Amino acid sequence: MIRIDCHFHPNRLRVSNLLGKVRVKRMWKKFHSEKIDAVLVCEHNYKGAKRGFEWLEQHRPKWAKTMLIPGIEVCTERGIDVIVFSRDKYVFSIDKLMTPYAITIEEIIELVENDPKLYGVVTHPYNMSATALMSHMDEEFMKEMVKRLGFLEKHNAALLPVRRAAEFLRLHKVFPKAYERLKKMDYVPDVFHDNEIVIFAGSDAHFAGDIGSCIEIDASPTEKYDEVFDILISPEFKRSVFFKERPSFSYIMTNGFNTVFEGVERRIKRILKKKS
Repeated sequence: MIRIDCHFHPNRLRVSNLLGKVRVKRMWKKFHSEKIDAVLVCEHNYKGAKRGFEWLEQHRPKWAKTMLIPGIEVCTERGIDVIVFSRDKYVFSIDKLMTPYAITIEEIIELVENDPKLYGVVTHPYNMSATALMSHMDEEFMKEMVKRLGFLEKHNAALLPVRRAAEFLRLHKVFPKAYERLKKMDYVPDVFHDNEIVIFAGSDAHFAGDIGSCIEIDASPTEKYDEVFDILISPEFKRSVFFKERPSFSYIMTNGFNTVFEGVERRIKRILKKKS
């Protein structure tokens, strides 16, 4: 079995090198303890996706075996998130992908369709924010996008602790529609894909404590990067999701602050984009 976290953020600490080194050391230790074979590193394009990837690379311990796959969580023109990745660092050479609010959804689809080095993923389509595809588009558009890209993040663990907290507080009975959307964040309905679509699952982790959720692929383990990459992008292998349960309230507090900071950064980048 091969375990791959298909959605991870280095969340590089930019205010302190010392604290940053402590954070990245914890991340590598968590990759090891959770037995994660590979990680799709896809920092937001407004937070320096290439720098984040290289930061993880530079601080790789000698004993580490987890492989790093380069990617970007692209903030598109309308603010919808789409993960784009490649076998090597080629993805970081595409200026429109590296620049927030610089590319439309249709442009991303066409770019991926016409460039064999790039792969695109329909990303957390039911997230509880404007970054979700389903906050802007209808189900038919999503089905078509999944079909054209060939990759779907069917399982995203980012809001699992929120759902658990809602269940504990019985809020799922008070806000049934919001609760149903939370469930679709964990498990996108089967109607949106067939057996030819490659299914992804990711922790969407921004901190070491959030690492653990992943896709488990029924394939023979290998230490060769190209073989792992080929297995990841192939729909031929049986897959299952593994969700790492986390303490709901501490997670909500920590990631809540991080979400606010990212939201502010997004807004600043959008304002600057409009002025340029």
